[in-house]
Amino acid sequence: MQKRTILIIEDNELNRDILDEILSADYNLLMAEDGKKGLELLRENVKKINVVLLDIMMPVMDGYQVLEEVNRDESLQHIPIIVTTGDEGHGVEEHCLKLHAADFIKKPYNPLIVRLRIENLIRMRYFAATLNDVEIDKQTGIYTHNAFMLYANEWINNHPDMNLTLAMTDVRGFKRLSNQFGDKAYEVLRREVATIRDNYPTDTIIGLYSHDQIIYLHPTATSSLDNEEKEEWYEKRFVELSQDLDVVIKAGICEGLDTSVPFSTHVQNVAVALYAVKNTYNRHVRFVGKELLDKIQRDALIEQLMEDALSKGQMQVYYQPKHDAKSEKLVGAEALLRWISPELGFVSPGEFIPVFEKNGFVSEADAFVWRETCKNQRRWIDRGLKVVPISVNASRQDFSRKDLRQVIAGPMKEYCIGNQLMHLEITESLFDNLSSEAFKLLQECRENNLMIELDDFGTGYSSLNSLSELPIDIVKFDMSFVRKLQDPRKYSVMKGCVEITKSLNLKSVAEGVEDAETRKVIADMGIDAIQGYYYSKPLPAAAFEEYLAQHQD
Repeated sequence: MQKRTILIIEDNELNRDILDEILSADYNLLMAEDGKKGLELLRENVKKINVVLLDIMMPVMDGYQVLEEVNRDESLQHIPIIVTTGDEGHGVEEHCLKLHAADFIKKPYNPLIVRLRIENLIRMRYFAATLNDVEIDKQTGIYTHNAFMLYANEWINNHPDMNLTLAMTDVRGFKRLSNQFGDKAYEVLRREVATIRDNYPTDTIIGLYSHDQIIYLHPTATSSLDNEEKEEWYEKRFVELSQDLDVVIKAGICEGLDTSVPFSTHVQNVAVALYAVKNTYNRHVRFVGKELLDKIQRDALIEQLMEDALSKGQMQVYYQPKHDAKSEKLVGAEALLRWISPELGFVSPGEFIPVFEKNGFVSEADAFVWRETCKNQRRWIDRGLKVVPISVNASRQDFSRKDLRQVIAGPMKEYCIGNQLMHLEITESLFDNLSSEAFKLLQECRENNLMIELDDFGTGYSSLNSLSELPIDIVKFDMSFVRKLQDPRKYSVMKGCVEITKSLNLKSVAEGVEDAETRKVIADMGIDAIQGYYYSKPLPAAAFEEYLAQHQD
């Protein structure tokens, strides 16, 4: 093991010789006979010196002056200094402690005491450095998530009557910044932290919630304001902060923490509030209020009940028909999951699907819908019906499954369902950072005549260029697109998109068609198939079987 290095600053040659005899076998020693030379050696060897032994009474520059210089130089402050004292008086230790001396050794030297004090100080500094590595995030200089939770809980326990606020912030588009600028992107977070420290009380505790989300606890600053004024106050602050940093920063906030509630619950609540405001255009702040807390409780109940609901048949697969735009013949259907709960009643897909996507259960739900659809297709075939292709939604989480090939192929093989009777329905966002293995799987599906439908085209900022690059067969225009066709510009955009799909030999479907007028407009555009309430709402399997029977060629 490499020897550690000690700097001895001592004007008495005999004392230097004594320390050399005590320490040289175990340490590398540097010697200086006055404070000025000692300070020069310290600066020259700052990276390798572990401890300084400093005499107080010396010529040229005494020990007090050395301590003062070290305190002024940030590059030296981490090196522990042990002051060696004789009979200079009782005020020496007090003065040196005020100047941040780490320890004292009395003269004449006791060899065992000298070695033990140095060893103990080095050991404590080592553990402190190790703990600092665990507790402090290197990129931002603030607490890691675990350290933040520890110190925040400690603060709350020590200040049970203080009105406290918890906030969590997110830099929109940070992943893009990180991909573009690498570690330099963290300068945005460091500047945000600096702003928090400048504008909030000194006892504010700041940490990381995730790699780009900052969480901080501080005494409430808006106690005298009503709810509307508070929101305006915070909104103004985060607008200004966003402008200063040239990014968009969103925040979830909880004021007046209830100390009877676990702190981890408050953290989850502000995370939900942040998620709720994250993708809004004209708001920067969302408070944890009754409406949000009710949603959190509802989501928690959904999570609690979902597995039993799936296994006990409370979740069922419904089918919404698709009709040819010209002939109006039945040409397909979409499989949709529905949940009728004894405890919750009818649970809207708009409510439970986001919960499933967040906790990963959506992968099990998708697998259930796929299997049930294969089983139903087999039953309808066995009853002599001419069946139509049915599309089943596939989420991003599905493509993280190592057994996805078996999840798809297994039920089709078990029920002897041809690939032409099943479609995978995916969204364009799925392709963001999609693994090469998942992309390859989609290509395999197409090669084996299992068609891929691109769902929700027209929502957000869909890329026309993606139509030529993605492994898809069918483009499905979202209902939000379809319902704005009275606007001439929207009509022109959709008509142009339909023409592009045709030029790429892609089929097209319009969903959300509810009346005859819209159906005609869509059909005249050249769309291939239509789905919506104009033909039928989503139907339970038994009702869809009857519908299927009524639409045989």
